[in-house]
Amino acid sequence: MIVIAGLAISMFVAPLSAQSMKEAADWSGTWSGRYVCAQGTTGLALTIQRGEANAVVAHFSFYALPENPQAASGQFTMRGRVDAADPDRLHLVAGQWLQRPAGYVTVDLDGRFNSESGEYRGRVGGPGCSGFVLRRDPLS
Repeated sequence: MIVIAGLAISMFVAPLSAQSMKEAADWSGTWSGRYVCAQGTTGLALTIQRGEANAVVAHFSFYALPENPQAASGQFTMRGRVDAADPDRLHLVAGQWLQRPAGYVTVDLDGRFNSESGEYRGRVGGPGCSGFVLRRDPLS
C-alpha cells in the first residue's frame, strides 16, 4: 500500500485583502490547513518564498491530525511559478525529501487563491489524493 504525503501550507506574511494576488511576493508566508490522500485527512503547513521573477520555492510539512492520528509526519521541498495571466493560480511541483516516512511519496499541488474566503484550495496530484484547503497564517 502506498501512502501519500500530507499537505499543509503555512506562510508568514501580512494578511491578504479582498484583492487578488498580484505577483509571486504575495504568496510568500506560511499557509496551514489540510489535504486528503490515501492515508486520510492530514495536516499541512506550506511555507512559500519568492524566487526569481514569478518563481516560488516552498517547504511542504505534513503531520497527523486528531481525526487521523495514524498519519505520519514528513517534509519535502517544492518549486513553482505564479501564472502571469492568472496570478491567483499557483502550481507547485514536489522536489526533494527532507524527512521521508516509510511508504510515502511526494505530491504536487495545483490551486487558486479565493479572495472572498481567503483560502488557497485545489487539487493534490498523487495516488489516492483529492483536494487541499489552506489559509495564510495571520501571524505571518
